[in-house]
Amino acid sequence: MEKQASNVLSTLIIQDFTALGQMSMTSALTVSQSMNILTASLPVQMLSTQTEGFGQPHREIMADWMEQVWHHWDTIDIKPFTSTLIGYLGTNELAQLVNMEIRQHRNPNLIVDPAMADQGRLYPSLTKSYVEEMRRLMSGAQIALPNVTELGLLSENDLEMTPSDDKLRQALKRCQSFAPDCQIIATGVKKGSAIGCAWLRGNEIVWAGKNIIKGHFFGTGDLFSATFNVLKLRFPKLDVDQLVSEAMAVVYAAIQETAALPAAQWKLGLQLKDAISLLMTFE
Repeated sequence: MEKQASNVLSTLIIQDFTALGQMSMTSALTVSQSMNILTASLPVQMLSTQTEGFGQPHREIMADWMEQVWHHWDTIDIKPFTSTLIGYLGTNELAQLVNMEIRQHRNPNLIVDPAMADQGRLYPSLTKSYVEEMRRLMSGAQIALPNVTELGLLSENDLEMTPSDDKLRQALKRCQSFAPDCQIIATGVKKGSAIGCAWLRGNEIVWAGKNIIKGHFFGTGDLFSATFNVLKLRFPKLDVDQLVSEAMAVVYAAIQETAALPAAQWKLGLQLKDAISLLMTFE
């Protein structure tokens, strides 16, 4: 693959930081730094653990700190980052703050993972107004990576985990109405015994996937969005089909490695050794 020079590449990562395990910002930083991409981090929340499997985590909301960071960066004339990756934010107030700052700073190459729902329902404590904040973020993005549940909420369509092409087309086109310049790629779309991604090419649904590995693996969306961001930066000539294929291969390697562990360890997030090794071969 023809790659871009590393000394000009940087990414701003805006999402939660989970203190235990390989989740959210931890995996995004690992993936980015493994490819020699300069990272800037804005953790919107600090969590003692992830939100599933450990009871109620302790949280610190970082809104005041984030505003001070942006102000400091403005005073020292930090140049725009090559890309910005936004993941789980978790409150309307944080989403509004990030929306405001992103628009004010005109961050280029914005990738939004509107992390807010899974398995057919919103995460606890989130409401429909949060969905609207994600629509606003997507309206300024170049890439959005909702899972199939999130796509249904964003498009106000009732989508199953195995939606028909007609249902997918309707949902993706609805999202294009409020995010016309955004390439929307739905993740977690099942077809038979496989799971993968779906997106529009013209009026046609394109789908790519891999065989399902049984189990519930935490952090797959985080890893996919981080890998997609890195590949898009590092190999700018890759098209969407190639980016999706390579990012899925990296996530699949992590799932395979994690699946070999006792199931009780899965809630700590994905093992990343094999995923990073595969990512490095793309050099």
